[in-house]
Amino acid sequence: MACKILACGDVKGRLTQLFERIRNIQKKAGSFEMLLCVGSFFTAENQGKNDWQMYVNGQLEAPIPTYILGPNTADESMHYANQEIDGGEICPNVTVLGKRGIFTTLSGLSIAYLSGLDGSNLQSSDLQKHHFITEDINYFTKKAEDSNFQGVDILLTSTWPKGICNFIQPPENYNEECGSSLISYIASILKPRYHFVGTEGIFLERLPYRGTYGKAQHITRFLGLAPVGNEEKLKYLYAFNIVPIPHISRENLLAIPPNVTNFPYDNTTTSQVRNPVRPNQSSGGFFFDMNNTQNHRPYQQKRRRYDNDNQGRFGDNKQRRGDQSSRQPVARGPCWFCLGNSEVEKHLVISVGLESYVALAKGGLTSEHVLIIPIGHFPSSLHLTEVVPIPYGTTNVAKEVFQELGETKSLAFQLLPSNIDLTKIISEGSPFFLVEFDDGEILLHRIRGKFPLQFGREILSSERLLNMPDRINWKDCELSVEEATQSAQNFRKKFK
Repeated sequence: MACKILACGDVKGRLTQLFERIRNIQKKAGSFEMLLCVGSFFTAENQGKNDWQMYVNGQLEAPIPTYILGPNTADESMHYANQEIDGGEICPNVTVLGKRGIFTTLSGLSIAYLSGLDGSNLQSSDLQKHHFITEDINYFTKKAEDSNFQGVDILLTSTWPKGICNFIQPPENYNEECGSSLISYIASILKPRYHFVGTEGIFLERLPYRGTYGKAQHITRFLGLAPVGNEEKLKYLYAFNIVPIPHISRENLLAIPPNVTNFPYDNTTTSQVRNPVRPNQSSGGFFFDMNNTQNHRPYQQKRRRYDNDNQGRFGDNKQRRGDQSSRQPVARGPCWFCLGNSEVEKHLVISVGLESYVALAKGGLTSEHVLIIPIGHFPSSLHLTEVVPIPYGTTNVAKEVFQELGETKSLAFQLLPSNIDLTKIISEGSPFFLVEFDDGEILLHRIRGKFPLQFGREILSSERLLNMPDRINWKDCELSVEEATQSAQNFRKKFK
């Protein structure tokens, strides 16, 4: 099924004007799946600051899920709530994608993004968060080298690619010196079907161009979008339909429309980055996998729910393993799960690893009900895993029960695919209830008001699953120290 998408140029703080326009469009054309913004979403001059605060405070809300790139100047960074690198939600319905990465939507749409301006010609002392350099391109190079890689549906950059106007008549006021060879390079290897850019203050809907990508000769459509509310009335909003690559037939994917040009980026433009510096070792951490017979597996293998394409919040070894730098999260108060706390009930601990430990849940539903707890302090339960075993073959039943009982309590759930990046749709500090099943799918409920604390246990102990109605309240299931110690030992023996 085709996705209805809106793409927008530099917003520059004109939120009210943009969102009012989108409301009018959706009244006439129906709902769109998302809005993708390139260029500067904010301004250094704080234009629209008062409006923005109303969105942050919840007084106003974006009428459509909105995804934005990171800042293009140091002054713009103040609006990003420290999310410009790793990405995350900065107000309801507005999400920062982060510095660079590729993520897949619920409908299977693949979106690659690279925020900021080219800093490859700057001295290292002059580089700031809003600059990208050659080393940032390594991530995309590795993705493109996968033998199963067919390209991405959409590429978002604020910076234009160098050479994009080869083989066409450039638009008025186009600066031939603008553009980045690094952007040209990632556009050549990622094979986007659509490439959107901003920042130059002009509009260009280029003729589609052929790829030089071997067998997959699908075309790329390039659009440079103007700023919102520009005096020249140039186009800043673009609506389009697209069927994601996994769901489109090969014939339609490779269809060539009329008026197609040759590939615009020559070897001179991209040669300087065709062999980018490779890191000496992987930057991935290790994540627990209930489906794997091993205890852990490399981050680069099949993605799990906390696989964030951006290094930093979840994927940086310095943060997750040996280097206890200043980036390590710090506890903000007493931590009842900290192994160094004299009050922690260590008789519940089953096993301690390098990054996390496993402990029996206090008042567990079953003897295999466990918690997987980070050894370091983290401010969000996005970093915490709780595991409850259910009878084999009841996964679909569990999904139904969660959604059915949720409806009776007015709790709306989203069913998410296994490869979803939760850090792009949930910001730390935002309350949520989440269930991950053994097939990788996820049920998510965003908590807007009161939430029944025993809801999860009520579901699991229901007749259709564990059939333990007398174990809904954990206090009714609490074991003595001797019983819990023996239970931990029994669990340990099962997994030797």
